[in-house]
Amino acid sequence: MTMPRMRHAVQVGLALSLLRWAFVDPAASPRHTAASPSPRRSTSVTALRATWREVHQEAKDLEQKLREVIIESNQRVRELEGMFVERSKASDEKATTPQLSTLGFGVFQARAERLFPDVETNRPILAGELATAAPIVGRYTSSPSLRVPARLEPEQLQGQDDPSASAEENELWKTYVQLLTDTLEPLWPEAEERVRAVMMAEFDAEQRRDEQVGAIRKRVLKQMMLANEGIRTEAELDAILTVLQTDERLLKYLGLLMQCCLQSEKLQERLTRRQKEYASSSGYSAKEQAEEAVQGVFQRAKSLEMRIQACCSAAEDLPETYDTMQSVGDFFSKLNPFR
Repeated sequence: MTMPRMRHAVQVGLALSLLRWAFVDPAASPRHTAASPSPRRSTSVTALRATWREVHQEAKDLEQKLREVIIESNQRVRELEGMFVERSKASDEKATTPQLSTLGFGVFQARAERLFPDVETNRPILAGELATAAPIVGRYTSSPSLRVPARLEPEQLQGQDDPSASAEENELWKTYVQLLTDTLEPLWPEAEERVRAVMMAEFDAEQRRDEQVGAIRKRVLKQMMLANEGIRTEAELDAILTVLQTDERLLKYLGLLMQCCLQSEKLQERLTRRQKEYASSSGYSAKEQAEEAVQGVFQRAKSLEMRIQACCSAAEDLPETYDTMQSVGDFFSKLNPFR
């Protein structure tokens, strides 16, 4: 077993051992009190003098909550199982340089449009909050909507006759409670099992994310660090990359950043080869040609470096600018008498 999978197995084991305390909500039942001996059980309610009708209502609320947990758990499992599956790397590895014409009056607009990759057609694989370094484990299982209510034993779902109701009405409410008790009994283990399935799906999704998206993110961050050496720290660049990943308004800058970083990665390999060719070349003409090749690759790498820095600056400045523009637009919209 490889180290990542061994670490994954240990995490799963620890999580499951703590799961019985993690997803059971002791306060979800209205009958739970601070004096309860166990967070998984509610105290007996006979002392509360609840009528059969009141017990029935509480049982109905518990049934609804358990069914909601089961339904949402199933939805979350399907959502998690569909994350980071069979994503093609071709569009993310593709790093082509647009050939821009210098003719025509509208050339500057055309150059601006072709500078950025088509992120609408090929959405960057790093786009979205889940593609960041933020943990997926606990994202859903920590939600209150997936907390299983504290379990009630059949003897706890007991009431007393309502003095204001007839004997027939009390008997009916008692029968309804007994039927609901039978309905509730299998729902608790089912809800707990479904929440466990969500937790396992979170672990699997995070592992897939780290294997697929995480590797690309590390490569992009590495190129950002090389391009911003002495300008920004690694922590600052990591935060900048997260902003580009999560702010939809900056999606085209994320696409451009990824394109430049992957191109820069290839250029660095080419530059190393050219330098070796220059060192091994002999004769004035061969040396001159090799030197020109090295300079050409170096100039292209510097151009990409400037673009990477520009994307970083966009992540630092544009969100605040966009927010200000939105606020000004909202202000003038309120002043418009025709709206």
